[in-house]
Amino acid sequence: MLSRFGLPMMVPLCALFAGCLHQAISKPEDLSSSHDQVKSFVVQRPFDEVHALVSRTAAKCYTKVSSGTAMPAGKSYVTTGTGIHRDIDDRLLDPGKSAIVAVVVRGGPPPFGPEDYFLRADIKSVGPNETEVTTYNAKPVKAQRAFHQQVHHWAVDEIEDCSGTGPFDR
Repeated sequence: MLSRFGLPMMVPLCALFAGCLHQAISKPEDLSSSHDQVKSFVVQRPFDEVHALVSRTAAKCYTKVSSGTAMPAGKSYVTTGTGIHRDIDDRLLDPGKSAIVAVVVRGGPPPFGPEDYFLRADIKSVGPNETEVTTYNAKPVKAQRAFHQQVHHWAVDEIEDCSGTGPFDR
């Protein structure tokens, strides 16, 4: 009896606990409703400076092409083959006013691919020399709560530092 029902019940349970049934976040806007934490702060610096700094430093710290190693994606790690990329999706929504800088895994195997967004910074001008930054990390990526402090450090202190990238570190 156990062998007849045990195996069919064990496979879905193992997949669930291994993160294999992960619901991919297919666009950065989804992080507005599917986030673990959200933080906001205002920087006394023009929008263009803050956007350029966050975009450049995020690309430096988070982009990577992996081959045959584990790469974070959603709830767990995926073993990468060729063609798996961790990229920055930089979207200028309104020039000089608002942008989204997001970290995304592209090319992952099912159920992770083809895109899975997991970190995001919204950058919005609130005055000539004031910029509001709001950061999000996806619910399944609780290990990346340091992203909020990183972006604050980049934008406020103008330091392009990759420390705190945790499992995303090169």
